[in-house]
Amino acid sequence: MNSDPEISPLNEEIVSDNGKGSLFYRVHPYPTKVPPSILKQLIEHYTDPGDLVLDPFCGSGATGYAAKLSGRDFSISDLSPYAVHIARGYTESCSTDAIDDALETIFTTLKETRSTYKTSCRSCGRQVEGRYWVWSWEFECPSCESTWTLDPDEGQSGRGKVTCPNCDTEHSQSDVYTGRDVPLRVAYKCPECNTKAVEKQVSPEEQDRLIALEDSDIGSSRYDRPMMHVEDGTEWGDQYRDGNHEYVNSVSSFFTGRNWEVLVELWETLESVDDSQVRHALEFAFTASLYTSSKMVRCRPNRDGRSNNPGTLYLPPLALEQNVFRVFERRVKKVRKLKDKLSGAEAQQMLTSDGIAARGEGTVDVRDARDLDDLKDNTVDYVVTDPPFGDSLQYAELNFIPESFIGNFTEAENEIVVNETRSVSETEYLDRMGDAFEEAYRVIKPGGYMSIIFNNTSPLVWAGMKRHLLKTGFDLPAVTGIVKGHASKNQTVYAGSTSRFDPVFHARKPKDAEPESIEVVEYSEQESEELAVDVALDVIEEDSDKEFADSIAYIHSQVTQRLLEMDAIVHPPSPKTLKSLLEETGQADIIEA
Repeated sequence: MNSDPEISPLNEEIVSDNGKGSLFYRVHPYPTKVPPSILKQLIEHYTDPGDLVLDPFCGSGATGYAAKLSGRDFSISDLSPYAVHIARGYTESCSTDAIDDALETIFTTLKETRSTYKTSCRSCGRQVEGRYWVWSWEFECPSCESTWTLDPDEGQSGRGKVTCPNCDTEHSQSDVYTGRDVPLRVAYKCPECNTKAVEKQVSPEEQDRLIALEDSDIGSSRYDRPMMHVEDGTEWGDQYRDGNHEYVNSVSSFFTGRNWEVLVELWETLESVDDSQVRHALEFAFTASLYTSSKMVRCRPNRDGRSNNPGTLYLPPLALEQNVFRVFERRVKKVRKLKDKLSGAEAQQMLTSDGIAARGEGTVDVRDARDLDDLKDNTVDYVVTDPPFGDSLQYAELNFIPESFIGNFTEAENEIVVNETRSVSETEYLDRMGDAFEEAYRVIKPGGYMSIIFNNTSPLVWAGMKRHLLKTGFDLPAVTGIVKGHASKNQTVYAGSTSRFDPVFHARKPKDAEPESIEVVEYSEQESEELAVDVALDVIEEDSDKEFADSIAYIHSQVTQRLLEMDAIVHPPSPKTLKSLLEETGQADIIEA
């Protein structure tokens, strides 16, 4: 462990560059990602090279990636096989020359399959490769029985309404959707005409060919599974939305007929690659391409489209069908850059306190955070994790599509989330999280720390987390914050209950580590609100010269940190509630940012 026998908790705010443009963010999507720069700061504060870092909710593997770059060993795991698949991609090196050779062979093998993306140039008639196709839901008016599609130039209505062009009757689009999708336009670039990428109307012949693929039995592949294994196609989870998923019964429903067939053939070709490291690197690029190759890519007028938020399974009425091969090629290029960086990290020399070279080696496993039996008591130097929070993200449902290809599914019944479909309440969720904290307590060395990053959750859950940490036996010497430059997508969606400043609990296992269940004093909601206002007024007075000091986001973060640092359990109010409480005291000039 860190050479200082008494490690002080990290008491200062952790400034994040958000990392959105970093290589880590660009290689593979995942619903949540903590910037490795943040984890690297935490790891290097609490450990020395060669120490063992644990993350039992590893998600995309950012902890392993940061540990590897810092010369620390790591043991990271997740209940989701998809998360573990991604984490391995981010932590395993591979020869880029071998990737190139395998890719060339694969594309040669699939040359005929790639020709399915051919279209004709509207100027010279030459056969060219299409880049993307614009598809629209088909609607049928119950009043006049006419059918129509959306206009790509106008986009889709934000109100979820459509108007029949024949009788001018307005309808909810979900009520008049026929379940059939129609290709309208194709974008391509013709080398003969030497023009920029252009769009043209899909010809009647091409339209018939593509619609025929929609009507074929595309779900016959072994990779097509009923969503969440619900055979009757009814509401299969909390991500199910009436009016959007009525015709979604299985994994293939999220793809056009053509793209599904291409993806299946591409995956089966990747599985035939002999070199396991190369095979996994290419499968890593494949899963990174899945959502961008699905019908969840929105069509935006005058733009190339935009991938759906990875925290949802929303199917837009106006969508892009992207060329799988082009998407996959772009991902492979990013994977190559990542593998080069990992090879460089393995080559760098970091020394342990004993002068031994530390290269940052580790394991990535499918494992329940409540059962770390392969780790002995008091063997882990440091735990850092960004666990699932409440009902904000339904990982088993969101990961079901790629796990259908991987062939191994998340044990949803053991998932630590609030889930209405599976009748997992907030109380049950917190009890399960408490069991995970007990396992972490068992394996951490006496005097060692666990940092818990709270990304996009409610203050009530923060208080529940703190209650379980203290009952497990942890001390809580510090609560700091991560300062983010911009709110994440889900933080924007849930702006009423979250802040741009994510709190970090720094829990310590006492050196005389025998867990004691202690009685914890808990404030009522009214008492918590009164205390929050007092603390907020102190923050406003003390921090008036600081950046963001007049924003409710900053004030809320400071109030939350101070309340969570108290020995008692206090329920911090949401930013929206705190703003209202402050306005009642005459602080009407507080702005929300």
